[in-house]
Amino acid sequence: MNKVIKYSIYIIITIIIAFIILSLISSSQIREIKNISNLDAENAIANQYLNHIGLEHQKTSNDTLYTIAEIKFEKTNLSILNLSVKAGYAFYVFQNNHLTYSQDEHRYYKGFSDQKNHYNIIDSQFWEKKTLHKIPLHSHDPLYMIIKRPRAENISRLISLPNIIQKDIGNLVATNLPIITVNTHNNSLDTSQYKFTSTDFIFNQRTHSSFSKMKIRGNTSVFAPKKKFNIIFKESNKINGFMLKKNVLISSHIDRSFLRNKLADNLFSEFNQLQPSLIYTHLIINDIYEGLYLIAEHPEQQFQQLISDLDTNCFLLQIDRGPFDFYSSTSQGYKCEYPDRISSLIPKTLNWFENNIGDENCWFEEGVLFENNTEATDPFNVRVDYIVDRFGLSPEDSKNVVKKADYIMGQSNHNWIQSVKQKALKSGNTFYEQALEDASWLINQNNITNNISFKDHRRINIRSFIDLIILNEISKNIDGYRLSTYLSHIDNKFSVNIIWDFDLAWGLSKENKGFDYEGFIINSEMSQFSPSFWADLWNNKAFQEKLKKRYIELRQSVISNEEIDTKIDSIYTEINLSTKENFEIWQVLDKDIWPNKFHFESYEEEVIYLKGWILKRLSWLDSQWDSQI
Repeated sequence: MNKVIKYSIYIIITIIIAFIILSLISSSQIREIKNISNLDAENAIANQYLNHIGLEHQKTSNDTLYTIAEIKFEKTNLSILNLSVKAGYAFYVFQNNHLTYSQDEHRYYKGFSDQKNHYNIIDSQFWEKKTLHKIPLHSHDPLYMIIKRPRAENISRLISLPNIIQKDIGNLVATNLPIITVNTHNNSLDTSQYKFTSTDFIFNQRTHSSFSKMKIRGNTSVFAPKKKFNIIFKESNKINGFMLKKNVLISSHIDRSFLRNKLADNLFSEFNQLQPSLIYTHLIINDIYEGLYLIAEHPEQQFQQLISDLDTNCFLLQIDRGPFDFYSSTSQGYKCEYPDRISSLIPKTLNWFENNIGDENCWFEEGVLFENNTEATDPFNVRVDYIVDRFGLSPEDSKNVVKKADYIMGQSNHNWIQSVKQKALKSGNTFYEQALEDASWLINQNNITNNISFKDHRRINIRSFIDLIILNEISKNIDGYRLSTYLSHIDNKFSVNIIWDFDLAWGLSKENKGFDYEGFIINSEMSQFSPSFWADLWNNKAFQEKLKKRYIELRQSVISNEEIDTKIDSIYTEINLSTKENFEIWQVLDKDIWPNKFHFESYEEEVIYLKGWILKRLSWLDSQWDSQI
């Protein structure tokens, strides 16, 4: 009797389990219905109406075809169905014959946020190649999707019902890094234009909310599953010295150490005693955790913090891939990041730079001390030195001129300021130059004749070029000099004071021998694609002497072996917890990701490799630049 009871209980339990499994299978399923002609598909999309029963199954040998898929789901009170679709595929969803949701090719992140204290992560097997979509439900009837697919791609590989795990946002707060949450308000993001979003920046138990606009950023990186973004906040906000206004969210999908961009930024900032322009943050879009990111101040924003409203001939140029805004006299193409309008003065000024960069008489080194031990960057002393040089006045008389010029440029003289600015724009002078020319009474009061011969006061901050070359070479930045390189012109002085995009540096890339710790980039095979002025500098003996001297100076301080090791350890400690959150959804460790030369099983091994490569690289550079470190 006991055996019969036990056997009966076993059968009942088996039936219950089978029933549950069958219910789960039948409650939500995706199946291919038929292939249809291009004409039928285009008509359904244009009319926003689909009657799949009335359409004939299309037999075709074409490489691509339109397919109708049926999506059944559990009959619940849910108003949204979470659906994962492979990125890069256009699709159209119909319910009760009517179009309810669509996604064009290369558009992403259509959805909304409805959570504050939680976020979701997606099963990683779907997440790396698919994008989550929140499909609105208007009834319990099945959904029908038209999707254009390659013949070789099975529907099950393109569409899936993901496993979504909800987490408390406290998990991310505990990492002590900022959190950015974005609501796209059912707008799709792409590379073409900014779309309205709203953003919360959460840090130190405070939330800064702002309207914003976003778009996807990048050239080759746009095809990576983890995207980069441009974001503009409606209201500027400075948090711990970092400006939120026009920013870039960097995914570091290729750089699994998450260290390369940050290390380069920290070093260059120390070279120039500036604030770093990168901080780490977690990113959540429409309640879905996107991973660990770096948020950077956009190069244009960095530049605008360096200039004055009174500088009428300042500009920021980018050396990168085309299309270009204009070409220089050497046929080198440039993009103009600032200002929006390209005046005729910009190409003319740039031509002077390209023709004179090898002339030592046009160089100056910002930060070098004067004989009286005042910094060359001190505003008052810079202007005094300028007057001495340009007008031939004594230092004492020059101080009087500067004081008077500063006085009349006060806000109480607004009309005069506007007049000078207009004249400066027309003449190509800086505001201060024009002020001195316009206020001739200042000069006459100091017994200077009216027949003054003005010197060309354009200069090149050669120290900034030296520092960029040192950074590009210690990191072996294979994109250096020819891509993502910025040239600034401020107050009649050229410099490179903004750096960008070092995620392929520091021994990462198998392309262009980036992994090899030997060899210079500036005179490598890739130098044929760089502006010619880099070769002019590199082949200049006086420049080489200054370069070696500066390298030896930095090797004894900022880039000593001990300092590099300490810097990497510090960043590692800051982000270690956060990388675990990132790699939970982006399982890229020990995967072959272009253009990585190597891949390692753990995050710690990625960091160890980076440290070892840098020490070998520095040792090789020591042998080339006569350093005895």
